[in-house]
Amino acid sequence: SKLCRTPIEWELSCIIRDKKCVSIKREKVVADRSESVTLSLDLSEYSFPNSSEVVFVAFHRFTSVRVDFGTIGDLVKSKKLELTEFQAQHLPKFRLLVVDTSVKPGRLLGSAEDISIPATETGEDSDNIFKVDSRPIKEEIWLVEFDPDAYPRLVINQRIPNLLYRIEHDKELQGIILPAALRTVLNELTRVVGDMDQHEIENGWVSRWLQFCREICGASDVTQIATENEMKSWVDSCVTQFTKKHSFATHLINLAEK
Repeated sequence: SKLCRTPIEWELSCIIRDKKCVSIKREKVVADRSESVTLSLDLSEYSFPNSSEVVFVAFHRFTSVRVDFGTIGDLVKSKKLELTEFQAQHLPKFRLLVVDTSVKPGRLLGSAEDISIPATETGEDSDNIFKVDSRPIKEEIWLVEFDPDAYPRLVINQRIPNLLYRIEHDKELQGIILPAALRTVLNELTRVVGDMDQHEIENGWVSRWLQFCREICGASDVTQIATENEMKSWVDSCVTQFTKKHSFATHLINLAEK
């Protein structure tokens, strides 16, 4: 997020051009605990007075939480914040404030506005092939979203407490959701791959998913398949190999027999 100057204090403030100077990392979800984030900051190349106070404010509607980061001269680089004041379906946004404490105490020297928490700990720069987004989706438990310029997303319902944690750790729930989500993505892949040239395939999400199918499912090259029936068989084979690898049904059978 850019650090913006207020009009009155234009001469005292500066603009952050590298959004990586302000970052919010969503931490791994822990059962029965509020979500938490790590706030990180690096303003070393900017020219605010050393005595300036640095504050993050988390807010949603009428709820706000202040997180002090010290002063420019003695800056805290990183802090973890548990979002106990906010409901899971109403995660906050953040403001970064740089405030004068010497010449005109309380004067705002600069701010970075509307900083959002990443959708998931599996963000766009992660290596995970399936990006996960947690947000309210009415009465659906999960769905898959596609964007031509990004990886497919598994969207899970943020209204359901601890659902992300349960999907990560509960093999029964994994067996219910993941094979169906995989089939959804592969059906879309077979639908679009025929209209792509080699450059589009190699530089988009399709390439990573084809690699996944070769390495995890032992699948053949779908780009060489021509008929609709062969495409369907290819998808079925990939899903079968994936479920076989993780033994979802066997796990449930073993639980039932205990």
